[in-house]
Amino acid sequence: PLTIADLVSIEEPASDYLVIDSSFIKDKSSIEAFFLRYASAVSGNVIHFPHKLHLPSAFMYSCSTAILSGENSLNELPRILKDKQVQHPLIITDKGIVGAGLLDMLVKTVEGFDIEVFDSTPQDSSLQVVNELSRIYREKKRDGLIAFGGGSVLDTGKGVYLNVSLNTDNLCDWEGSHRVPHLTTPFIAIPTTSGTGSEVTKASVITNE
Repeated sequence: PLTIADLVSIEEPASDYLVIDSSFIKDKSSIEAFFLRYASAVSGNVIHFPHKLHLPSAFMYSCSTAILSGENSLNELPRILKDKQVQHPLIITDKGIVGAGLLDMLVKTVEGFDIEVFDSTPQDSSLQVVNELSRIYREKKRDGLIAFGGGSVLDTGKGVYLNVSLNTDNLCDWEGSHRVPHLTTPFIAIPTTSGTGSEVTKASVITNE
């Protein structure tokens, strides 16, 4: 459990999980100050809270995924790609996104990058699509992934992310629990819907036909 001395000393991302026991801390405002500072640190000074936080007496806080959110946040994508040294991204999306004109907006945002677009993601992701995209990624010599769409697109992107990071074309090669190591392929998820939360989790629903 973190004490008030620990809270004061932590200035940057320290762990996937932080546990604060309020019985060690009399001044609850120090907990609020810590979360404000820590949220800013893990988000690259993007997240700021304009209002007072209302923290419960017991809670768990996990932030293993960097999140950029808000008006015009898509304009930060070129900077993020450059920071990750990505010049040739594979964009994964679906026909609905294309038909709605949203892909045009994304393509304009990444003008100057050598992009490859796959827009045939099915309504429910499948092993066949994930493995096909993994081969396309290598054949087209891509160096990063952008999943742009709803839950199925994001789940597909995460499957491809695992495959290309582990140098396989078959997602079933890593079947089983506690077998996946740390993945390093640059991967950016851009959700176009709310509700699934797939952009911040490690879970992915993919059909094995």
